[in-house]
Amino acid sequence: IKKNTIQSLYLFHGEEEYIKVQALDKLEKMLITPELRDLNYQVFDGSEVRADDIINAGETLPFMSEKRLVVIKDYPLLISGNTRGVNEESEFGRLANYFKNLPASTCMVFMTHGNADKRKKLVGAIKKHGKIIDFDLLQEREIIKWVNNTVGKFGKSIHPSDIQYLVYF
Repeated sequence: IKKNTIQSLYLFHGEEEYIKVQALDKLEKMLITPELRDLNYQVFDGSEVRADDIINAGETLPFMSEKRLVVIKDYPLLISGNTRGVNEESEFGRLANYFKNLPASTCMVFMTHGNADKRKKLVGAIKKHGKIIDFDLLQEREIIKWVNNTVGKFGKSIHPSDIQYLVYF
């Protein structure tokens, strides 16, 4: 995303929730104009969506825009545990087949709260046809750099001892 090279398929997962949401926001700002957001940006709750809904959203052409952004949050086939009555093989088969021919006009992002289960077949299909982004917890030096950058965006600065206080207290 930083290099302005956008894939058609992503999996955003990991423990660093805030940075994950920021990355999605940045992707949205790059692809979707605010005036056309309702027409070109669609978010699904993974517990309520099926493969056919995801495929239909991906096949919908963008309106007066180059790309359409489709986000699927916490899709059961990506996380450990109960798949909530979903026929996993059927859903996986349809999506894995669809990923092979995902339209260039669609940017599809699967996003999990926490880590995806890397043993799941759908994770493998996304890796094969798209990009998996791990949002691991930031290390101390990364947190300090992130706080400095974030404060700097507002034309402000912060003393390193104040960053330490924010991070650890």
